[in-house]
Amino acid sequence: MNYLFKTTNQLTDGEKKCVRDLHYEVFGKVFDPADFEKKYSLTAKGYSYHGLMIDGSGVVGFYAAVPYRYEFFGKEFIFALAVDGMIHPEYRKLDPLGYKKMTSPVYENLRANDIPFIFCFPNDSAYLYTKKVLGWRDIGALDFYLFPAGIAAKPADFLAGWLHRAASMFGVSKLRRVVRNAGIKKIADNIFMEHRYGTGYRTVNLPDGTEFIYRMCRELSRFDVAFIIDIRPADGKNIQGAVSSIIKNEKNAAAVAYIGKLGSPPPNLIKLPRSLEPKKIRMIGKLLGGALDDRIFDIDNWEVNLSNFDVR
Repeated sequence: MNYLFKTTNQLTDGEKKCVRDLHYEVFGKVFDPADFEKKYSLTAKGYSYHGLMIDGSGVVGFYAAVPYRYEFFGKEFIFALAVDGMIHPEYRKLDPLGYKKMTSPVYENLRANDIPFIFCFPNDSAYLYTKKVLGWRDIGALDFYLFPAGIAAKPADFLAGWLHRAASMFGVSKLRRVVRNAGIKKIADNIFMEHRYGTGYRTVNLPDGTEFIYRMCRELSRFDVAFIIDIRPADGKNIQGAVSSIIKNEKNAAAVAYIGKLGSPPPNLIKLPRSLEPKKIRMIGKLLGGALDDRIFDIDNWEVNLSNFDVR
């Protein structure tokens, strides 16, 4: 087994096709060439960083670190988001340290290119391995906020009943407004907007200057849920206005959801307790250079939501 490092612009057409085929094998999703280039080439650097596991002439393992512009307490840096870590099922047990061998040269090259930090939002199976074997640290977990818009008739059916349980147990938040001044936030320039969004995303500008982006998604094959992907400024009061706008314009929406960190819950949304969240979204990271400090491992310092990673 061979392990290689390449940037996106160094990958051959054959290697790109192998990665797309591997993506389908592992995740069951078609990864077409245009989406591949958008995801890995339309970035703050014009490329991404990749670790490859090679058997013969085929790619059987892949790991990507996508660079983004971030502000860290008034200073700008490039951070990397780790995505699409995968190994072909037939090769996962051949070398217990194969994944580490694939990721190590990526970290070395990020460090050499003055990228001091890499982070991700791992699934449950990758979480412990990434922490214990790759040496990453916890940052925190994102919160779930929901507004039940059009599900009053059959609330117990919606998302297996957890929204109904949360509403009945905790009600709509009436906490006082707390404004967060997060010191760590992405820089949403034109490249980021083109890289992150596309067909299906809707951008709305409210009269008070709030801008938000949302997407309608079908959940459980029957419920249309509006996910607020990003909002600026990221504040509970502004999300309240965004929810009102969505409910007014999306008549078929069963619910509106926001997943991220806020100073206080919007007064028209339910903040789910951890025990009722449908999925725990953890954020973890790894320092690669000395330009940053441990404030980066406190999620309360982050302005973070679904826009910061590749879901929805």
